[in-house]
Amino acid sequence: MGPCWLRIEDAEFGVLKNASHCKLEVQVSKPNLITPLSEADNLEAPPFTMMSIALRTVLNVKENKQEVLAISARIYSSLCLTDTTPAEQLPCQTFTIMRPAASNFPIGFDTEVKKRAKGLVKLVRQEQEILSFFLARLELVDPDVLMGHQLEGVDFSILLSRLQARKTPQWSRIGRMRRTQWPSSMGKMGGNFFAERSLICGRLLCDLANDAGKSTMLKCTSWSLTEMCDLYLGASRREIDNEDALKGWASSKEGLMDYVSHCEADTYFIAALALKVQMLPLTKVLTNLAGNSWARTLTGTRAERNEYILLHEFHRNKYICPDKSTFKGKQQVEEENLDEDTGDAKKKDKYKGGLVFEPEKGLYDKFVLVMDFNSLYPSIIQEFNICFTTVDRTNLVSLPEVWVN
Repeated sequence: MGPCWLRIEDAEFGVLKNASHCKLEVQVSKPNLITPLSEADNLEAPPFTMMSIALRTVLNVKENKQEVLAISARIYSSLCLTDTTPAEQLPCQTFTIMRPAASNFPIGFDTEVKKRAKGLVKLVRQEQEILSFFLARLELVDPDVLMGHQLEGVDFSILLSRLQARKTPQWSRIGRMRRTQWPSSMGKMGGNFFAERSLICGRLLCDLANDAGKSTMLKCTSWSLTEMCDLYLGASRREIDNEDALKGWASSKEGLMDYVSHCEADTYFIAALALKVQMLPLTKVLTNLAGNSWARTLTGTRAERNEYILLHEFHRNKYICPDKSTFKGKQQVEEENLDEDTGDAKKKDKYKGGLVFEPEKGLYDKFVLVMDFNSLYPSIIQEFNICFTTVDRTNLVSLPEVWVN
């Protein structure tokens, strides 16, 4: 039922060699030799290492692709899930690796870095050096959690695509599973999400801007990093346009140093927000309740958690659930519809949508109230009692027109 301690009996050491990037590898002969410890043992979760990441990219006009310009990271070691200490009171280390946006850095920039940099700032010439240095740091630090804002589907996708395009050695160190070949679905439309998730297996990917992150910050409306900092940290974050900055104020040595400091500050804000809203402890509790994968809970999969609760309940009651049906492509579905409908490829919809009333033409001289609720439509109706069938109309003279989306 989610992350827990395991008791492994008759473990064979030394059989597996370099099967993964993990520090310890053991093998057992039977699955029955692995049993989860009960809650009565009262063992706390082990300390973990967290790395918050902020990327800066630049567009390669010739190839029409985003390339990595800089990577800044902040590392928190030996964190405890039950610890509520704010980020500013926790010890951490930072590093930033950067290449010039144009042909060269501004004159005197390296001196400015030595004078003003608080953490490690490494200046390189090529994108390949950035990627290799970042992977080397990952190997050294071996973080359990990678954290960012718009990391899933944006920054992490760009990072993986550049690792693949540059044919960077040891690219599989982005996760903990040793690999030699990229997934076949990488680079294909619609196939990247699960492939990217498989590449990071062994580490948790925590994104403040995905569904899981948004569910912990209900005060936000745009879920931008600036808004999150303002509402939850009471901190002012400067919003900048990356392209305008590189062409404008960041073209001088002082401006570029401010640009680097802004990138470093984002790594602090990301970590501080995650610790403030207790994102990792909350998602761990949800995972223990549902019995699914912690990595999947961090993507915000509500339906999957419900499914796993039912699957565990079926298992406890000695029921065997059928396997999930395999995904069928659009072309295959249309071919099956052709066979079933005797030549007509356009099959009728199996499920009808919600009832939509046709608008009545004319001038409305009464108030018109428009209500729009985001998602969870049936649950919202029950929570706020807004169904027309439950409204007591006996004492009402007239009702306004109400549209519910």
